[in-house]
Amino acid sequence: MVYADARMPSSRIRILQMVPWLRRLGVEATCLPYPRTLGARFTLRRQAACHDLVLLQKRLPVRADTLLWRHLGRPLLFDFDDAIAFRQEPRAGSYLSPTRQRRFARTVRLADGIIAGNRYLASLCGAAAKPVLIAPSPVPYPVATCSARPPNPVPILGWVGGGPNLDSLAALAVPLRRLAARHPFRLHVLSDQPFTCPGVEVVNLPWRLASQEEEIARFDIGLMPLAADNPWNAGKCSYKLLQYMAAGVASVASPVGMNSEVIDDGVNGLLATDEAAWERTLIRLLDDPSLRQRLGRAARQTVARAYTYPAIAGQWLAFFASAFHLWP
Repeated sequence: MVYADARMPSSRIRILQMVPWLRRLGVEATCLPYPRTLGARFTLRRQAACHDLVLLQKRLPVRADTLLWRHLGRPLLFDFDDAIAFRQEPRAGSYLSPTRQRRFARTVRLADGIIAGNRYLASLCGAAAKPVLIAPSPVPYPVATCSARPPNPVPILGWVGGGPNLDSLAALAVPLRRLAARHPFRLHVLSDQPFTCPGVEVVNLPWRLASQEEEIARFDIGLMPLAADNPWNAGKCSYKLLQYMAAGVASVASPVGMNSEVIDDGVNGLLATDEAAWERTLIRLLDDPSLRQRLGRAARQTVARAYTYPAIAGQWLAFFASAFHLWP
């Protein structure tokens, strides 16, 4: 049984799209939203007794809920893919939130096992003597690829993300403007909010689940900039970067968090640390289509080897078997 919220991208990516692959491996799963009322949570707790394992996805229960789930009689797993012990945006210059940290610590203590999206997130759980699986968020594969379409007459740089993350893209405004002054390109932005960058030709496209893979395949270069000075970005699981790579798109990313694990610099993508490095790297890629193709091919191989649903579902199943002796 899985308690997940279908409105959350992480629940869709890590749970709802994972379940069909688990079923192929013989695991039946019931996915339900986390109830809003205490009475409904009592009802679901009784239903949980009919299952071998219960997974709580990216939810930090209040104190009363921890009492409810403490003596469940079934293994309770906690899955998360963001640094939810911290604020996403700073308050008074700080990302620390005593309330979030207390609830996160309570949830970790409550759980019998942890599934974390990357090493940094796992480290937030401390040295608790309980099973921990580090499992990235998988991406669909195979998908449409940039090599399967005709060449773009004008190269397309692309970025995908929600409106609250547009600040990360805005941090590239200076190198993008400098780049636009010496090399033609278009910047495609897939988001739920528009993006503007004076001096740069920006094409805003509404993000849609059904069309995102086709839009990403139109990119020539994928962008994943992240500021290195906050714990929220350190917890990012490189999902959009992996989407670019699955489409064979040559990508440039900040060496923050999991990005440095995913990209082998110069082999399957490129890393850029500051504005000058971003400008140099993007010029290099725009001037060298063969380099883009080489990096894109290696990127697809990386995803196929380690970041697909069959691969991650297999890791989950092995974890269930080794840690809780379920479904060997």
